[in-house]
Amino acid sequence: MTDSAGKRVTIVTIHGTGDTAAGLDGEKWFQNGSAFVARMKARLATHGVEAEIVPHLWSGLNSARGREAGANALSERLRKMRKTHDAIHLIGHSHGGNVANDAAVALGWKGDACNSKVKSLVTIGTPYFRREIAFAVWLGALLFLIVVGLVAACGALLVLIQLISDSSLSFKINAMVAFGLIFGGEMLLVRFAYRGWRRVASFRRRPRMDGAEIQAIWHPDDEAIAFLQRIDQSSLVAFPPLTFWRGSHSMALNSGVLIVTPFALGWFLTTLATGDFNFTDFLVYGPAVTTLLFATIYIIVRAIFGAAPEILMRGWFNSVVANSVKGIAFGGDGEDQIGKISPRSHYFATQERILDGEVAARMQVNSQGAASALIEKYRWSLFSVGGSGDETAIDSLATDAMTWESLIHTTYFDQPEIADMIADQIAAVARERS
Repeated sequence: MTDSAGKRVTIVTIHGTGDTAAGLDGEKWFQNGSAFVARMKARLATHGVEAEIVPHLWSGLNSARGREAGANALSERLRKMRKTHDAIHLIGHSHGGNVANDAAVALGWKGDACNSKVKSLVTIGTPYFRREIAFAVWLGALLFLIVVGLVAACGALLVLIQLISDSSLSFKINAMVAFGLIFGGEMLLVRFAYRGWRRVASFRRRPRMDGAEIQAIWHPDDEAIAFLQRIDQSSLVAFPPLTFWRGSHSMALNSGVLIVTPFALGWFLTTLATGDFNFTDFLVYGPAVTTLLFATIYIIVRAIFGAAPEILMRGWFNSVVANSVKGIAFGGDGEDQIGKISPRSHYFATQERILDGEVAARMQVNSQGAASALIEKYRWSLFSVGGSGDETAIDSLATDAMTWESLIHTTYFDQPEIADMIADQIAAVARERS
């Protein structure tokens, strides 16, 4: 197939989080047979371009590893498709855009600079993530790959030397069997090490702004992008200044009382039992000794459990809590940090196409109307005194299709203008890169 007007192109569609499907055909936007696909193919036909739609189905989990697995599968699929397809265009929605973006990074996509078979990448409503891999993790993965490679090479070399130096047929047979088993195992280990290094290396790759360009379509009021950006930019301070210092006051008081009281009672009983008790000395020295002991314990406890954590650990505790909360929203479940949410790719040049005019206004009005109908449907259950207000209503709200239909983020593909916009973009690329 050739990427030019009057020829065929292949369009790979990548769905977003939760937008899964059992098969390639159906009514969802990315499936063959959907209204969006039919509209886009018809629009391409007016440009003289025939399109084959290839849905890429992945888990759809809000998980860094889920998206990574989807991207790995997509990159392997594209490597195979490049052998039989000359013109491949990618369309990703929501986190499907992140899957497509990460697959392009793994492929080392350079656009037309290297006559790439992947001609274009269009994303719709994608909150792009930047995955940070620490240098120590990258270095460790590289060293592990080098060590495993050297061990495999040395093991193979030693077996070959033994095969050459010993003329015994039985030894050679045994050595060859052992060599096959050892070499096979080492190759599996090398493959494992290489994939680990390639993974961390891809996320430390520098942005590529030459030749490869992503077309990013998004609405200025897209809820997913706005929500994740707010989470990313928020300063979550679970432990305000002086939290540990103030919290240590009660601990210090209790510790002083628990230690001084037995001490004073023991002192009194001991002197009384030995006959050394002097009531005048006890009244004079007792309060001074117990007060000094209490003050010493109080200061030590506040220093250890108040001042030290306040100075040394409060910032760390806050970062742990903040990263945990952000990790829940971003689907973080690995050693890498996820953040820097943006409607633009962190790896490729991005031409933003922010929706405006009639289509943007229509999406906003439809969203507000659908949200009002949704609230009215569940108002009695959730907000009225005497209403059920139980978990059943909340579960129904979370799974009700009306919830998702009330979001701008999920209704891009209901707009015929967006199908036309993407088709026109693919046709333009087809003409430019034919």
